[in-house]
Amino acid sequence: MLITNDNKLGGYVVGFCPNGQILLTCSNYEIKLWDIKKKLCLQTFSAYDEIVNDWDLGYQSLCLSPDGKILAIGSEECIILWDLKKNTLLRTFSGDGYIWFVDNMTFSPDGRILATISDDQTIMLWDIETRKHLYTFDKTKLTIQIDFSPCSKVFLFLHVCKRSDTIVELFDIETKQFLQNFKGEGESIYSAEFGENKNTLFLET
Repeated sequence: MLITNDNKLGGYVVGFCPNGQILLTCSNYEIKLWDIKKKLCLQTFSAYDEIVNDWDLGYQSLCLSPDGKILAIGSEECIILWDLKKNTLLRTFSGDGYIWFVDNMTFSPDGRILATISDDQTIMLWDIETRKHLYTFDKTKLTIQIDFSPCSKVFLFLHVCKRSDTIVELFDIETKQFLQNFKGEGESIYSAEFGENKNTLFLET
């Protein structure tokens, strides 16, 4: 799930959880989880007071883990992982200073890896449990989509290459090697999606 905002520095951020039943909103650093059917606020919290002394914050994006237990908050200088059950700060990722305005994020289906895109189009992979930075991809001209395969072993990103053509690249997370890339054969690729079969990839042109 990718959630982005229009107004930075604590502006309004909104998006849905993967099951489509919960809405997340953020305004002025206050984050709320809503039950869409019942139209009730399930939880309200702010991570701002916990780490404001350490980071210059401005919430940019929100992303909920597949099991609904962890909320990732992308900010100007770090990534915040929030334990929703305990309502406490779980950990932060700083990237040794390489994080800058995290605009988009997504968890792998098994919840073990978080992929992030910064404002400068830097894509990074993070290990949730060990807190380790796994990989940084070369900056792209414009990243349109990031996603994981159902088995969480292959990372996909759709981006615009130098000649304004769109290309889908597949990356093996375990070996840290690129597997394949797909071009639009004269047409632009607008989206890519893994099929239930791990060897199937659907491209929308």
